[in-house]
Amino acid sequence: MSSIKSALLGALAAASLGAQAFAADVTLRVAHLNPADPFASHSGAMAAVFKSPVESSSNGAIEVQLFPNGQFGKDNEVADQVRAGIVESTISSSGGMARHCPLVGVFDIPFALPDIGVADGQMNPAPIIAFARCDEVQT
Repeated sequence: MSSIKSALLGALAAASLGAQAFAADVTLRVAHLNPADPFASHSGAMAAVFKSPVESSSNGAIEVQLFPNGQFGKDNEVADQVRAGIVESTISSSGGMARHCPLVGVFDIPFALPDIGVADGQMNPAPIIAFARCDEVQT
């Protein structure tokens, strides 16, 4: 009886070691407020489009875990979690991020830009770089 237990434990240990060899080296947690269904929300679509190529192009070395529906909290709470290293990324509104980086709030000024074409032209690397360095910017 003990030899059967030993064999089962050995097989279980071997199986678990094999499973660990295929585990991702890096896990990226991405949180957003909207439904996970890519056809129901822009955030769900962006998350799905991000997850698939990252995981496939890394050959399983990177796992992307999605946390939709505000599972980690509201925009400003998730941004705090990104800063704390609890979550690696978030898909957030400009209003939600303006608390952490007031420069982003400019995109919420009503009628500041006349149409979507002008708005699209304004989204060049400069605002993105400013946002990335938000802690360095004095407002």
